Parts: sequence; C-alpha cells; structure tokens
Amino acid sequence: MNKRKLVAPAGSTARAVAALRVKFDFRYVTKASKKAYERSDKKAGIDAKLKEYGELTFKEFRQHGGVRFKYVKHTRKPIPKPPNLSSDISPLLYSFRISGKIRIFGYTKDNSFFVRVIDLNHIYT
Repeated sequence: MNKRKLVAPAGSTARAVAALRVKFDFRYVTKASKKAYERSDKKAGIDAKLKEYGELTFKEFRQHGGVRFKYVKHTRKPIPKPPNLSSDISPLLYSFRISGKIRIFGYTKDNSFFVRVIDLNHIYT
C-alpha cells in the first residue's frame, strides 16, 4: 500500500495529525467474538490489516476499495446492540472486509470504529 504522510491544517500539532487516522476500539466486542478471534489462526493477519488501515484517515478507510465499508441493514444472524452503547455513538451498524471471508461489524463516531463482531467465517453475512 502507498504510504503517505498525513498533513493537518496549518498551525496544528502532531497530535492533530494523529487524530485524523481511523481508530479501532474493542470495548463493545461480544465475548463470543473476542474468544473466537483470540483463538483463531487468522489473528495475526487481522491485526496486521487493522494496523494498515489505522494509517488511513477515516474518509480514506471508508473509500478504500478493498475494505468495502458499508451500512448493514440486516444480518443472517442478529447482532444485538450493546446495552451500554454510549449515546454519542451512532447506533447504525456498519461492516468492512478484512479478507475474502472475514468481516468486522460495529459502530462509528467521528474517526473511530467500535468493533462489535469479528465474523471469521461469514456467519453474519
């Protein structure tokens, strides 16, 4: 992937530049999903992709062709909304692709993606 330096508006700090990048937050991930992810032989590949995507701005991440970021209206298997979902986080469910079969579902706020489910085998789609 083409590495490029993010440039924040004039007068901003390095912290502002870092704030432009997409962040992945796992506080809302389901226990079953976390357990399957931790035990998976695909964990290293998932971590590497998330690190790669973390170098992009949220806009670049959403528009990245390989990611296939999209709003999810329905899933084969229901994904319950976490009862403790902060009111300032959008309750709309989104997904993106890590690889051919692996999808990640979650919620967004600003440049953060709050992971709810890591779908290793197309169980939800």
